Amino acid sequence: MQENLLGEFIREKRQELGFTVRDIAEKAEISFSQWSKLERGLVKDPTDETLEKVSYAINVDKESIFALAGRISPEVDISDYIQQEKSQFYYDLSKLLDSSVKVLEESRKYMFKAAPLLEQLFDVVAVADETKDLNDSEKLFIAREIESAFKLSVKRLKARRDKQNETD
Repeated sequence: MQENLLGEFIREKRQELGFTVRDIAEKAEISFSQWSKLERGLVKDPTDETLEKVSYAINVDKESIFALAGRISPEVDISDYIQQEKSQFYYDLSKLLDSSVKVLEESRKYMFKAAPLLEQLFDVVAVADETKDLNDSEKLFIAREIESAFKLSVKRLKARRDKQNETD
């Protein structure tokens, strides 16, 4: 069940001021049936003009009436509020980015723990034009493949050298 904040409020104000529905509607320059529907919550989206007339009739500021109707008065400048919200958004975003950088730095420490060669290879792979559209895990895979090939090549060269030393 939807709340009828505006209707309940204007009914209480009208009664507090001692007006009948007919009298207050006349003061607001709207029809008796329109005021009655407002009080009962049957008008879901009253016009700005109607809200302004209601505000005048019960002597309540427009901003309050518009707020009770779930709207912002056209006279209210919300640019400061929007600027504050944007500032807060950018502040939150910068905090999130700071946290992301810290997580990335920590994950790199874990990823390359005791593997300085792999870290160097990853850095080379990461800046290569051919890998610019790959994600980090794919780049790491390539770096590990290069590291394996490098270690295998070193092992083969050492074995070849050792074999040559034996024959000499």
